[in-house]
Amino acid sequence: MKNSKKNFYIIAIYLLLYFIIGLNCLEIFPFVHSDEPWLSGLTRNMMESKSIYCTETFFNIYPRFPHSIKVIFHVIQMPFILVFGYNIFAVRLVSLIFSIFTLILFYCICTKIFKNGIYSVLLTILFSVNIQFIYASHFARQESIMVFFFMLGFYHYLSPLGNKKINPHILLGLIIGLSVGIHPNSFVIAVVFGLLYIIDVFHRTKKFRNLITLIMTTGFTALIFVILSFIGDADFITHYTNFGETLGVSSSFYDKILTIPYYYKKLYLGISGTYYTPPIQAYLIIFAIIAISSILYLLVKYLWNKNSNKKESFSGLTIFRLLTCIIGINIGFIIIGRYNQTNIIFIFPFFYLLTLALICKIVDYRKELIICFMGLSIILSSYYTLKEVRLYTPYNYDAYLDELSVIPSDAKTLGNLNMEFYFDNAKLLDYRNLTFLEENNMSFRDYIEANNIEYIIYTEELDYINRNPRWNVLYGKDYYYDEMNNYIEKNCTLIHEFSNPLYGIRIPRYMMEYDWKVKIYKINNIS
Repeated sequence: MKNSKKNFYIIAIYLLLYFIIGLNCLEIFPFVHSDEPWLSGLTRNMMESKSIYCTETFFNIYPRFPHSIKVIFHVIQMPFILVFGYNIFAVRLVSLIFSIFTLILFYCICTKIFKNGIYSVLLTILFSVNIQFIYASHFARQESIMVFFFMLGFYHYLSPLGNKKINPHILLGLIIGLSVGIHPNSFVIAVVFGLLYIIDVFHRTKKFRNLITLIMTTGFTALIFVILSFIGDADFITHYTNFGETLGVSSSFYDKILTIPYYYKKLYLGISGTYYTPPIQAYLIIFAIIAISSILYLLVKYLWNKNSNKKESFSGLTIFRLLTCIIGINIGFIIIGRYNQTNIIFIFPFFYLLTLALICKIVDYRKELIICFMGLSIILSSYYTLKEVRLYTPYNYDAYLDELSVIPSDAKTLGNLNMEFYFDNAKLLDYRNLTFLEENNMSFRDYIEANNIEYIIYTEELDYINRNPRWNVLYGKDYYYDEMNNYIEKNCTLIHEFSNPLYGIRIPRYMMEYDWKVKIYKINNIS
């Protein structure tokens, strides 16, 4: 009991220091991605319009339809924006706080699995300094909250929360179902726990009716968000399906399976569209070795060695369950067909647990050897992560926004979505709208005049994309490019120009390789 309290105090002090350090570099790493103002911009508009059924103000002819699939996420962001203002710090603070809760749950899970306090402390610290985890904890998207739900569900699965009057299968179904209000990737969580329950039914540790209870509770809870979506949009299914098709969700199951090796290849090579992709090559190699080793261990254990004792059988089942979680996550990715680079964080906590479980088995729980291994891993991971974070230290996002000060924050402006935190609500219009000009029978001039736009922020990135059409995926086809430049030349005055190697372009491959120029134009004789 004394050791348990001591370890708890150690992890509590560590997490407090971790939180303080995280606060100090929250705005530095990673660079601000347009998804962050996209999500928070919708939250701000919900707050100002006092409705969850509004859409993003920076998209007006870019088709957007209201839905409630991630309404809980927006509700969570609201008090942070209310208290700290509309800025990148406020919305990233949400992710950092949920990441701290995730680490607490991860520590509790470790104590359940390994029954060893020092192992739990060291593994939690090791997980916390992982570059991919820090990325998620500093990124104002839903991944950090989704990992929290994952860990909450898994802890409940290992040790049911609440009292005996609360059905544990209903409670787990509620946890999974409520995650639908964070992100549609909640389906991945549902797949994982569905597989775990199937295993338990097979091993007779759970009954088939428990699985049915889980499925029904999850389904009914998720249905609430679907009903809320229909209230805001009677054609919700059609619109949401059409949007999913643009992301590859409607591809054939065969094509989705073929895509997953390419997904991991891109992660290994650090290839992405606009997302920061951490250098996780070493982790992917280790994870592959651990996955193969775990499969081989289970084959030997359950197919060839029939004389295993009860303790070994439990250990083997633990490894089997952790491996099932990882396989389930990948099955979920395949079924959804949405291979987003940021989603890879889902497998990390389970691989950390699986790695230690396998090492404990291989070295026969030799404490000194395991502690030395984890201590060395913490040092290497910390150095690895710190080296990456320091690359972004010189590039301050607030300094980038300060360059926009020649524009009143309440002036209607056409620009890049990563500038949204500077402007008042409904004052910035994003470039993505322009690819729909033709569809709406509008010229570039028509769009400017119809929206009373006073300023145009022109990034050199637009010139690069025009020379390299394969990057049209960022903003859509730029058939308006010549007309836009012609309009700017004849009707605008350059009032400010600056360079920014990080925020002057949205393609990470070319960030910091060139001093990308940003030009601010004032439109003449705006009526």
